[in-house]
Amino acid sequence: MQSESTLLLAGGKIPAGDLLGSQPYISYSPDEQRLSRFIQHEIHDLILGGRSRLVLLKFYPQHEAGPAISTQCPGLNPQAVRQEVAARIATDALSFFGPLHGGVITQQTFGEVILQERLFSTPYPHITLERYDCYDAPTGEPLLGAWRACRMQNLQRETRTNRMVDLALLTLEISKAVFPQLLK
Repeated sequence: MQSESTLLLAGGKIPAGDLLGSQPYISYSPDEQRLSRFIQHEIHDLILGGRSRLVLLKFYPQHEAGPAISTQCPGLNPQAVRQEVAARIATDALSFFGPLHGGVITQQTFGEVILQERLFSTPYPHITLERYDCYDAPTGEPLLGAWRACRMQNLQRETRTNRMVDLALLTLEISKAVFPQLLK
């Protein structure tokens, strides 16, 4: 049984970056490679239902020590990841869920912090993106921004339930066929 088929295009001039052309080469360090694979794995885990929420990105506009990268990627040396590469990986991760359609920007005040939230729909009917921005209430200066992907349903649970229902219906059909024969 063949599981895939292939269309082969050889030769010809296709512009780089075009869907049919070569992707632009990006020089990643070993830690940047590790980070890109980790982020892709986390997104894949969300899509398949292995997790219900994934914080894709947090950024601190007022960070005094300059640009900083923080992640829970095992074995990653954050100092070895260039800021521009981390920004590209973060942008690509957000773009994966696009095109985005934003809802109403809501706002709440908690003491000295103002929280703005905005919900975005994605082409995935079971996944939404949420953007959070925190501001200093007296000055209006940005303190923190974050993007989070949320799963609205758990496909693994639904798939298991559907398989159990299918198994029960199959058992019922088999029993209908077998029991009348046993009664004769």
